[in-house]
Amino acid sequence: MASPRLDKLPAELLFEIARYLWLGDMSHLARVNRWLYQVLDPILYLTDAKPYNQYALFWAAEHNLLTVAERALRAGTPVQPHNVAPSPLRPFGRLFTEQELRAATDFSGPSTPLCIAAAAGHCATAALLLRDPRLMSSVSVKMAISSAAENDQAEMVDMLLRHLEHVDKESVPEMISGAFCIAFELQNIAVIQLLIDVGLRLVLIPSDECSYYQMNSAGTGHDELWDLFSSNRPLELVSDHHIERQHLRSNPQAIFIGKGSRGIVELVETFNSLGFDWKCKGELARMLRTALRRDNVPLVELLLSYSSDEQNELETLISFADFGVHPGPEACKWLLARGCGRDVWDQAFATALREQNIKEARLLLSIVEGIPADTLVRVAAQNGM
Repeated sequence: MASPRLDKLPAELLFEIARYLWLGDMSHLARVNRWLYQVLDPILYLTDAKPYNQYALFWAAEHNLLTVAERALRAGTPVQPHNVAPSPLRPFGRLFTEQELRAATDFSGPSTPLCIAAAAGHCATAALLLRDPRLMSSVSVKMAISSAAENDQAEMVDMLLRHLEHVDKESVPEMISGAFCIAFELQNIAVIQLLIDVGLRLVLIPSDECSYYQMNSAGTGHDELWDLFSSNRPLELVSDHHIERQHLRSNPQAIFIGKGSRGIVELVETFNSLGFDWKCKGELARMLRTALRRDNVPLVELLLSYSSDEQNELETLISFADFGVHPGPEACKWLLARGCGRDVWDQAFATALREQNIKEARLLLSIVEGIPADTLVRVAAQNGM
């Protein structure tokens, strides 16, 4: 008598057989036909839900597979897994690929399904996880907000903050401030815009802290962020003049990581309009030198206009440029037009060659006509070119 086909066996017997199969073989068997799949698929999820497996939920969060996430949760997979990441045994992944799968996520990034979904902006999967009654702790939500802010997922941040309002309202200000700090550090405009535009706005962030971020965006060359802050919250100076001077010194000297130079000019204009005292000894000269180093000619010209003796400040600045400062192409052009010696250009060109900055070297060549060939040869030779 011929052996009965597997798909003709009672479901209870198949279930018993499946208990003794390796999950990889079971997943292959489940794909033989629809009936076997309907019987074995729940077993796969039930087995995967055990501690140190739990791959299905991680996989669903990473790839925004809503149905897979629903089945995993229904099978009993914890919405907050006990282990940081699933076991190295990855048989569940064979349902979707033909290769053995490694870690669902690297250990340096998000480590829970909710964090993974938040970082990727998978709102549907994250919403499903948030609806699970077993997600009792707000800690996971806070971690997810940080992951979303870090990856500029504004819609996700909005959804998670709204959820947090219902489960842990007292921690919302803290999380807004935290998300804002992360987004600002990474210049994630969309998240910052969200935190300003929604009813939460920046009112939950202290005004001095907000002013710090506003000035820092100008100092680091991020004009877009400066515009964003300026349009929503006027800059406020503190009453302590010593702190004011520190702010005005430190922000133009900040590491220039953006591409803009307009924000810092407007910041200085704002300080002046709010009554900043420029008469402090050496203050204007110090700022002028900083502006020269940053190749910001509009800022140089603005600062000179604040001087009671513009000609003297200009002569001091030219003298400063003659002694070891290497201004950029725009500042070089500006200095040459005001009678500064050719040595300034030689130094700037030599620096560009030494640092192999071809773009800047070409710009410097374009601003000066009739450079003797022996000058170019001499400068190149001095720099080992």
